Amino acid sequence: MAKGSKKTKTTPDYDSGRETRVLLEQIRNDVKVVAQQHGSIKEDIKEFKNSVNHRFDRVEVALMENSRDIKANSRDIRANNIAIKANSRDIKANSVGIKANSRDIKASSIGIKANSYNLKKIEHKLDQSLDNHEKRIQKVEERVGIL
Repeated sequence: MAKGSKKTKTTPDYDSGRETRVLLEQIRNDVKVVAQQHGSIKEDIKEFKNSVNHRFDRVEVALMENSRDIKANSRDIRANNIAIKANSRDIKANSVGIKANSRDIKASSIGIKANSYNLKKIEHKLDQSLDNHEKRIQKVEERVGIL
């Protein structure tokens, strides 16, 4: 080609430079969308993290309260166990006394039954004696003529 002549461009059916620019523009737009979504996701993650931290703090407080309650209950249980053991010893000691008293009551009951039997015998003898005395008195009165 000569120096002074102008080049004339022919437009081919396929322009690779133009297609490259269009593709780059689409990629640029896609990168912007990804960047925006990344920022949004990052914000969502931050909110979720704050929510989880807040919940964790509440769980931690509840856990500490439960731990204090469990320790207090453990102390109460130990104290109650000591009291239960002391009461058990007292109950055993009282049980021995109750058994002894029960034996005494049974023995007294036997004695009372024996005394009751003896009392009935005495009453019977007394009734017989009174009958005998009445008969004798009647005989004396008949002899004396009082009747």
